[in-house]
Amino acid sequence: MFRIATHKLRLRLISLPRIIFIVAITTLFRCSQPAVVVYSGETMGTYYRVSYYGNEDYESHIQHILSNVNMSMSSWLPDSEINRFNSTPIGTPVQLSPELCEVVSVAIQMNVFSDGAYDISIGRAVSDLGFTPEIGGQASNGEAIDQSNFINRQNIEEGDALFMQGCELTRVTMTAIVDLSSIAKGFAVDQIGRFLESRGVTQYLVDIGGELRAGDYKPDGSPWRIAVEVPDIDGGVQHVIELANMAIATSGDYRNFREIAGEIESHLIDPSSGRSVHSRLTSVSVLNASAMKADAWATALFVMGPERAIITADRSETPVYMLLRSEQNDAVSELGASIEPASVEVLANSFWHDHFE
Repeated sequence: MFRIATHKLRLRLISLPRIIFIVAITTLFRCSQPAVVVYSGETMGTYYRVSYYGNEDYESHIQHILSNVNMSMSSWLPDSEINRFNSTPIGTPVQLSPELCEVVSVAIQMNVFSDGAYDISIGRAVSDLGFTPEIGGQASNGEAIDQSNFINRQNIEEGDALFMQGCELTRVTMTAIVDLSSIAKGFAVDQIGRFLESRGVTQYLVDIGGELRAGDYKPDGSPWRIAVEVPDIDGGVQHVIELANMAIATSGDYRNFREIAGEIESHLIDPSSGRSVHSRLTSVSVLNASAMKADAWATALFVMGPERAIITADRSETPVYMLLRSEQNDAVSELGASIEPASVEVLANSFWHDHFE
């Protein structure tokens, strides 16, 4: 829901000197406002755009943050921290950097909250479908590991692919390959937001590949306007929201997909099957104070499908906005785009509506 402010025009006579004084004060006020600074470029296989009101140049700091996240969490950099972990033998605890520890800790919590719908250990399935490079994982000495030596001190449950104790992460099974593409962009957004706030910059918008975090209202008192895309390869605007002091993330299957054996496969993988998710859902947007958590929740809810997703979002008090394909859009062309123009149904829960009232 959008608020439209209406103002009645009030007329009264004022002397010319007072008019000049008011104009001068207004001009001075406008000149004193900080200018908007915008940096943009490419990172993590997508784009980034950082806008903020201020007088300082933080481009090099922003680039440094993006570079660090890439070197820690990218599946595409052979020497990234996460790929080095994925190459360690089963049963070998690895001490993670503080940043990677934070992300993996949240991801493991999300696995529990989503009852397994969110799972970062499915990197092999992501790789097998061609969305990341082939990753090799090893067993100790080429043999299955005797887990008794660390099961005694770590409460590893049946079915666990990973185990974390403090900031030590252990691969429990051969199939445990960590992929952080569903959470790393959100983390980077949060990192840039935290940095700007540490420098006293509170009016900002950070966008990395559609994962966004908005700071305070702009100097003129207006919020940041964010567009939710039409779920179609040609794009367009489905819905516009006004955002401040909040993050939003969106997961969709209409841009990043491949055709494999005549089937359209998206990058969104169901951990229970190891295959792409196929449902009427085509886009899920989530609000959260953290872009990292919004990013993970958007993926988890997409994997669940609309019915289970809305129940889970309500239970966790997560604002969610979902777009579902209409039945006439079920058929797709060989390029993956809908044969018919995009036609969708909207499903949003009460927490979403409450946020914009």
